[in-house]
Amino acid sequence: GLLKDVVVTKQLCREEGRTVLYRKKGGQPEALPWKSHGTTVTRTVEWAFDTLPPSCKGLLRKASPNSLRAILRVISWDRQPRVCVVQDGHFLWFDEQTASEKKGQAKGCINFLMHKASVRRDERNPAAFIISPAEPQGWHDPSSFTGNAFRSFFFDASESEVACAHWVSTIAENIRFANLAAEQLGAELFRQVRVFKPSWDDLE
Repeated sequence: GLLKDVVVTKQLCREEGRTVLYRKKGGQPEALPWKSHGTTVTRTVEWAFDTLPPSCKGLLRKASPNSLRAILRVISWDRQPRVCVVQDGHFLWFDEQTASEKKGQAKGCINFLMHKASVRRDERNPAAFIISPAEPQGWHDPSSFTGNAFRSFFFDASESEVACAHWVSTIAENIRFANLAAEQLGAELFRQVRVFKPSWDDLE
């Protein structure tokens, strides 16, 4: 998957317990010494990775960042068909030929661990949604897609086999996962997670 290079820390913990006595007449409770249960449990320090967020795949129409095409977008004349994938805290889009052959590089990728994002329904089109940078300085390292650090991405789900509401909720869950995962990785985030355009094989 897209997080195969991330290394998480596992802790082996010994389970212990103790009895606390409470007297009917009141007074301070008495805690007996800790005793080992003779069992252990393994915990992940970066526990966000214990349960990965839901994924989603389907056809969407993406608006181009080109200024002329952006004008045409308003009247729905320019929307490029893209096979889009939400997976492992990433949002990727492929051209239809690459997706049908299941090989080749993505046309673009938003890595929510590195690219702090927000998603919302488009007020003008209830079947469309917009992914925007969540930070005032824009996207960190926008090298995995075209446009500048302040670009917003417009996707139309009116012809998608997946409802727009489902796209939005799945993306939102992946953003929440990525924000928590990035926080738990701390400084390791920039050593273990990279910004790039994955290939179809990277999704496996």
